[in-house]
Amino acid sequence: MDFSKYTTHQLCVLIREATKELESRLPEPAYKVAVVVPDPGETPIIEAPTDAEQRHVDACIRLLTQGGVIRADDIKEYRRIYKNYPEYMKHKGFPDDVRGASARRYRDFHHK
Repeated sequence: MDFSKYTTHQLCVLIREATKELESRLPEPAYKVAVVVPDPGETPIIEAPTDAEQRHVDACIRLLTQGGVIRADDIKEYRRIYKNYPEYMKHKGFPDDVRGASARRYRDFHHK
């Protein structure tokens, strides 16, 4: 069988049905299988900051991970960007602030 011609949803359905058939043939199932069928619904759209804002965030993160000094104005701008685009920033894994505990956790655990 050529499985590459099936969509992900069709392949999950096929696996689920094959698993049911196999379990019905076995006297006692030796294992349990959980098949997750992806929702064919819409993909969420996350609003992203402008290119200039993304460069600013990248610069602040770079200074944070390299132990550089981030100016107060840059910290305020980072916080503004995080406030305006929280889903994007969380999706990227950025800390909610470049000062304090969340910044230290980001620096210590994400960029050694």
